[in-house]
Amino acid sequence: HFQDIPDLAEYSIKEWTEQIIRENSKFGSALNCLIPITKEFVKRKTAFSHIYHSVCGETLIRYMNKSSHHIVQSYIENATKNTELPSEGKAVLIRYYKSILVGVVLDWFAAGASYDLIDFCQKICQSYEGSCKKAVQKLAIATTC
Repeated sequence: HFQDIPDLAEYSIKEWTEQIIRENSKFGSALNCLIPITKEFVKRKTAFSHIYHSVCGETLIRYMNKSSHHIVQSYIENATKNTELPSEGKAVLIRYYKSILVGVVLDWFAAGASYDLIDFCQKICQSYEGSCKKAVQKLAIATTC
């Protein structure tokens, strides 16, 4: 039993965040990180839209930031484990990709969840394919200068 709706939302987000990480522990690409997350939001579109538009919207955003940070951090740590990228560079990538993810989902909520979020994310990932690898290289060089 849950105390209130935000309590239930937090539990729900924590549960599927851990499941995404367990099932996709070696994400491989940004697409493999982003798509499972967006699928979970799409599955729960009605509930999360109601929470987003309610007085609990700020709480949902806080949970989204926290869980997205956790998932993106797992992806970045795995993607950069064989690189010379220092922790400062990893922190930049984590913050950037977390912000993109949360921003896209918030835009989707603000648009009334009226477009195909998964298709949109697939197009983003295809358009920017290889950009994470390029950013890792540039950040590794920038921190050694």
